Amino acid sequence: MEPSPKRMRSSASTVVLNVCGRHFEVLRQTIEARPSTLLACLLDDIGTDQRQPLFVDASPERFSYILDWYRYDHMYVPSGVPLEAVLLDARFFLLPDTVKVNGTSYALRPSFADDACDSAIHAITCKWPSFEEYVTSIIEKLRLNFAGLGERSRRLEDDVQICRQEALRMSTLPKERLVLSKHDKHGCHVWLDEQNVCNKERLRVLLNELEKRGFDCTLEDSARFSASVPLTLTIGLRDVGAWNNNPEPTHVKLDGVFVREGRLLTSSSPG
Repeated sequence: MEPSPKRMRSSASTVVLNVCGRHFEVLRQTIEARPSTLLACLLDDIGTDQRQPLFVDASPERFSYILDWYRYDHMYVPSGVPLEAVLLDARFFLLPDTVKVNGTSYALRPSFADDACDSAIHAITCKWPSFEEYVTSIIEKLRLNFAGLGERSRRLEDDVQICRQEALRMSTLPKERLVLSKHDKHGCHVWLDEQNVCNKERLRVLLNELEKRGFDCTLEDSARFSASVPLTLTIGLRDVGAWNNNPEPTHVKLDGVFVREGRLLTSSSPG
């Protein structure tokens, strides 16, 4: 008796996903370990042709972040990738109601709190015509800060002695310092840019937006705030290798899975 199609599919060690023309090969057990998700349901579909890559109608540029969630229960999304698009992908692939991105948990299903937060932000940004342009200009200043790194990397430097792990983190790269206040003629602090950050509501929205885009923001500590120190926002990159303050992943050994000549194989793999 021939095995059923479902049994034949589960015997293969990997599956090839054709995401709008770009192929991704992943361990079948990685997908099947999340049975309630869309990909697992597609693999379990008895009508799926095992001989062909499984077509997935999604963005190939962002699909690797979805696979990272399957592997690590966590996604790291670079600052240049729209977080909203990744969350829409996560909802499309039927990931759980809450997913962790860059160390922060995001609810995929709208809730009253989400709606209320969005409404509060929209109420402020709709009265702030230059909001998007302002945020873009801040990010562009950060890019300019990094412009000299490429040329500097071509030179032989006498810097071996200062190459400590803490000094090599992404957070030590040049930062942008945004001065938000100034002294008036009476010596009091007033907002520097009346067209943009001119009150605490706008500052709150700016911090929220920059952090959503993956930046690390530090506001001048109020305990040190004095007549001689303006209110300053420091903006930099987050540490990619620091696992966003989460515990470092532990090494896991899977029975029947091994590495040979750089390829991940199972005991049932040919050769």
